Amino acid sequence: MTGRVSDSCNSPPPITDMEIVRLAQQHQQTGAALPSYLLSPASHPTIVSFLNSRCDSLTSSLSVTEYVSAIVYLISQTPQNSSLSSLLFSLILSYFRLFYSARIPHDTNSLKTVHLFALHLDRIPRNDLASIVDLLVANLSMIVEPDDAQPLDLIPPSLDFIRSSDEVQRAGDYVYSVLDRIISSNWSKILLVKIVSLLRDFSFIDKGRAREFLEKVFAGMEGVDLQDLPSLVYQLLVLASKGFSKRDVIEGIVHFFGTIMESKTNSIVRQVEGTVLLHVNFAVKQDPSLGQEVLGLVKSDLRAFNHFTVVVLLSVGRVRRLNESSIEILKTAVATSYHDHKFARNCKWLPDILKEEYLQTVQRVEKAVTRAIIEQCKFRILSLKPEQSMPIIKLLGFLVQSYPYPMLEHVTRLKELLDYFTFMHGQVATSLVTTLLPLMKFSTDLQSYMILVMRKAMFRREETVRIAAINAIIDMLLAEKQSKRDGSDSFQESSSQASCSQQAELPCVMKMGLFQELSGLLQRCLSQQARVKGIMYQGLVKLVLQDPFTAGPTFDFLLPHFRCFYCEEPDFRLALSCCFKSDNGKVCLEEPLDCLLSCVSWILILQQHGKTDHCMEDSWACFGFSLTQENEAGRNLSAAAFFNALLKIRKFLRNGHLEDFLGQTQDPGSRSLEEEKDSYCALILSGILEVVLNAIAIELENATDEEKVNLEEELLELVDLYESLEKEVFTAKHGNGIKRVIPRSAVQDTPAKTDHNTKEWHHSGPMTLSPDRIPFLATSSIYQILLTAFKLLKTTGSNISTGSQNNGKPSCKTSTSCSKLIAFALKASLRQVKSFPLLSNNDPLKTLIYGDIKVLGPPLLKLVWLLKSGPELDMDQKKKESKGRKSVEDREELIYLSLICLKELITLSFQSCHLTNLIKDLASVTPTGCNLENGMGAGLDDDHELVLQIEDQLTKNRQLFIEKSIKPLCFEFLALSLFRESEVLLDMTLMMGNKLPCKLRNYHGAWAIDICKSNTIMNSKTAKSVVAFAICLSLPPNDLIVAQDMAAELLKVNGSGESDPVKKSETYPLINHSTKNAIGSSLLQLIESVVLDLDWAVRKLKASFAITQRCLDQYGEKAPGLILEEAVYLRSEALVNLLSFFVVMNLKDPHPEQLLRLAARFYKHLASLTKLRIPPKGSKQLLPGVKFQKLAEITCKKLTGPLYNFVALMQQRQQENAQAKGIIGRIKRENKCIPDLIFQIEDYEKYLIQLSKVSKINLLRHAKRSTARDFKILDSKKISREEEPPNHEADQINAIASQNKSCEEEESMSDKVLSAESDGAVVAEDSGSESEACDIVVKNKRARTRTDKVVRDSDDES
Repeated sequence: MTGRVSDSCNSPPPITDMEIVRLAQQHQQTGAALPSYLLSPASHPTIVSFLNSRCDSLTSSLSVTEYVSAIVYLISQTPQNSSLSSLLFSLILSYFRLFYSARIPHDTNSLKTVHLFALHLDRIPRNDLASIVDLLVANLSMIVEPDDAQPLDLIPPSLDFIRSSDEVQRAGDYVYSVLDRIISSNWSKILLVKIVSLLRDFSFIDKGRAREFLEKVFAGMEGVDLQDLPSLVYQLLVLASKGFSKRDVIEGIVHFFGTIMESKTNSIVRQVEGTVLLHVNFAVKQDPSLGQEVLGLVKSDLRAFNHFTVVVLLSVGRVRRLNESSIEILKTAVATSYHDHKFARNCKWLPDILKEEYLQTVQRVEKAVTRAIIEQCKFRILSLKPEQSMPIIKLLGFLVQSYPYPMLEHVTRLKELLDYFTFMHGQVATSLVTTLLPLMKFSTDLQSYMILVMRKAMFRREETVRIAAINAIIDMLLAEKQSKRDGSDSFQESSSQASCSQQAELPCVMKMGLFQELSGLLQRCLSQQARVKGIMYQGLVKLVLQDPFTAGPTFDFLLPHFRCFYCEEPDFRLALSCCFKSDNGKVCLEEPLDCLLSCVSWILILQQHGKTDHCMEDSWACFGFSLTQENEAGRNLSAAAFFNALLKIRKFLRNGHLEDFLGQTQDPGSRSLEEEKDSYCALILSGILEVVLNAIAIELENATDEEKVNLEEELLELVDLYESLEKEVFTAKHGNGIKRVIPRSAVQDTPAKTDHNTKEWHHSGPMTLSPDRIPFLATSSIYQILLTAFKLLKTTGSNISTGSQNNGKPSCKTSTSCSKLIAFALKASLRQVKSFPLLSNNDPLKTLIYGDIKVLGPPLLKLVWLLKSGPELDMDQKKKESKGRKSVEDREELIYLSLICLKELITLSFQSCHLTNLIKDLASVTPTGCNLENGMGAGLDDDHELVLQIEDQLTKNRQLFIEKSIKPLCFEFLALSLFRESEVLLDMTLMMGNKLPCKLRNYHGAWAIDICKSNTIMNSKTAKSVVAFAICLSLPPNDLIVAQDMAAELLKVNGSGESDPVKKSETYPLINHSTKNAIGSSLLQLIESVVLDLDWAVRKLKASFAITQRCLDQYGEKAPGLILEEAVYLRSEALVNLLSFFVVMNLKDPHPEQLLRLAARFYKHLASLTKLRIPPKGSKQLLPGVKFQKLAEITCKKLTGPLYNFVALMQQRQQENAQAKGIIGRIKRENKCIPDLIFQIEDYEKYLIQLSKVSKINLLRHAKRSTARDFKILDSKKISREEEPPNHEADQINAIASQNKSCEEEESMSDKVLSAESDGAVVAEDSGSESEACDIVVKNKRARTRTDKVVRDSDDES
């Protein structure tokens, strides 16, 4: 093909594409001058047209690249001129048109060509460059493959040349229009990846368009291929370090992988996430500020918390400088989410929409946290302090329980962790063993290693390590028994079954189980500490419960040890003195004989119930026994020996006296040691008595009528002995050898054997019981004893006495025994309920010992009714003869103890899902002797209708129980001045009332308010309980309204500066001169709780303020932040009204100081709320809402001014009582309290001034700015000097004046102010008048006085 030939002599000769290629090659070798036709514009169309012919060749890709490279080379060797620039432009434009028409292949050759064009873009005129850019942008939609995007590499440099040139008119606008066209175009997944790689070259991009690019990238990332995601994330992280918003990049990555990719949980996605984490970790190491953005994202917004956030935080935590902060942020995020949910769930005034939001946050956090954290457990458990490693062990336990099979992959690490078992802190070692036990049934290797560790631990001297080891041994044995019951013996290797003869010869080889393997360790436990033995005895009972056929081997195992303390021949002897030893003048418990007998007794009882009628051969082989005739006889002898021993002990206890068990000494030198030994003997005997009483109660259940008479008589005798032993624990021996009983007036001092918390019990070592000891009495036994006591009480009547008067009369003796039996049953019941949480629900002893514990409820309630229905519990009765006074006091104590037991049982029912029917059983109890006077009968019909409207059965049962039993009892006890009993009933009602619906809670709150209005209660503690009850069950805003009414009456009783106090309130007779301080304290506690709620709410408002501003357009006034803000304003307004009564009230110490501190904290919250209303620089100003303005108004009117008067009056009284006792301490506290209050008030008013300026609304029009801010601080040093010479008069007390700092002039704010109250109207720039502005600007005039002291207040003190 040839070019056009001119008929003139100057026309260039015909050329071909091959000649041009050859010319370029020759020029590279010779450097000769270029022919003139290249410079002629006439030849340029011909030169460019050769591209079309080369596109049609078989090797078009290589042919086109060769030709274009030749042309560009020749152009580059010529000085720049317009002709060649035009040729280069035409060449590039023609090339890209052929490229997008698919005539030029998209491959590596085309990529080389594009890069070659990029090197010579500076030769092209800038207007022509714009044409090239327009062509590239117009064809963005044609990019579907990676190679299709090759020409886009020319866009960034082309835009740079255009932007810096003067040839293009409004070059900047053109550049930004190109960016807008790119953003608005449709991006394929290939184009998205390409654009992200190009964005870092757009150095001129503004923040707004950068954010738009990122938003579009993250919106389209879901369509990107998985293999492209790691490189895409890497490019995004590079952008974050090149000027793009780091927060937006991090937030987008975390949101994409944590939310959008959450449903794609295949292995490929996990591999992609792992690669992304490597990129994140590398980027954070290069730029630590990226790590800070990750931490700030989670800290500022919990909604960004997801499973990917957890792994990112852990990955960032590998960077040394961010390790502690990342882990702390992770823990704080989890704890905060749970705390917020717990607070929102229990908060009465928070809107439901916020409660639902916090619930979703907790669920999101739970889902994220459950993914992870195994690798660092071992390191942290070993390296942290014991108290710091416990949370890690709890986490490890959760993972073991929830994900046992994945945890098996870490057995090697766990075994390494167990190597340090004997060197760990005792508590850590115990918790670790307990945590890893569930894994043993899945790993024989771990089990064997654990046994080795336990052997080592048994040789340690520390009791805690030994306890951990014996617990692990028992749990391992139980797991093996459970495995056999399930039919899968995973704890021992399979082997052939040996015959009896083989088993006799090789007892330890074949069929060897864990019981046999660990028998040596169990034997060793018998020579260790008493607590270790006690735990082992409990464990043996568990084994028999799990496998009844181990009863025989257990008897053989324990019998030799038992005979060390028991002897039948020649005389019966129970060697209690061998159960303890004296060492260096101190007595130490060696053998818990009562625990041993309890173990044996339970096994015998289980045998009698037919659970061990036949024995398995391998159970006997575990200790080396074979089933020969001699061994069979030995097995029977062991059980029979224990059975006979228990019968003789039972007979001995019944026929013996206290002197038979406890010795006396006349040696003054050894008297203290003998007292301690006697206390130990009494303690062990009381435990043995409980074992025997448990057996008797079990026999009572199935005994005939004739047998029951004998058993009841035996029961009464042993209970009488038990009471004597209980007194012995609290006796003191005098020089004459006679023991004097230390009186115990309070029932709660001796509710049970395990509850002795007096000083005598604490200092006398033997009475300190093991905290993990469970009761010896079963619930069923206590129930039988209660029924027996109930029957005897009906027989003898309710006029009971524990005194010993009229001992010759059988009726009085029966009445006394009945009283002791009731007291014993109630103390046992209380101990049973309190110890219920000691055992886990899957513990075998839980069912055996505690059983159905809710059966104790109805007898306890019936006992209360029966005791109450006896002779009238008149307080005047106590002033009569001794017999009557004693009887009334005993009945009161028994009623009180019964109610305490019932309260603890109800408390337990709220903690256990197995006791939900307790309230139903209590509601079914029919009251006896109920007095329906005092307003009780009037509302029965209404109560019945109210109950019928309740659909939920549990709620209905609670309501019935309250109406049928608690309220009638409470009315009668209040009428009889039984205040302790009334308080317990109110506590029970409050517990159940908090679980009732809002309507019923308000109903019971109204009932309590009616009590306050109709009863004159002089007992301050009871009055405080009634007031607290009324307020707690009155839902917001009624609670603060009720509190305001009571505060108004309390003001009348306390008096003020303008009115004298009255003796009793007419509206609330409960508020009187005897109860005013207690009720004032209760109301101040309510104020404190409200302030704490506001503290939480203000913190949440601060954290969500930026989020609230962003979603304002989406949610309008119903945005979550605005809803919370309005609720806070309403709550604060009610609090101001309540505080306004206290600031004018005559208060007594310590109430004034408490009030000032609460007021200071409240003003701090008000200042924070006001500061939040002031927008940051450059933001739009929201008009203060009506609720905010009203809050500011009533605060200035009702609280601020009266507070200054209150402070002045308070200081005046202190000056008048300068010589009073304790005045120095109060003055020191005042030195911090008053300045802090003044600072917080003026800080609040400072922000009100600033907000008034920017919003053009005068928020201080009701404030009395002329009020003197002077306050006086009494000098404690002068007072102390004055107290030393009491005859001198007190000098004048020094005072200082607080200097109210004037508000600094704020910078001018934006003229556009958005209204959040209506239709978004903008505040006018013109304020309307200068007078209003003058009202806002407050002159700062303060009188400054010379002082001897300087008071510095800090915001940290609040």
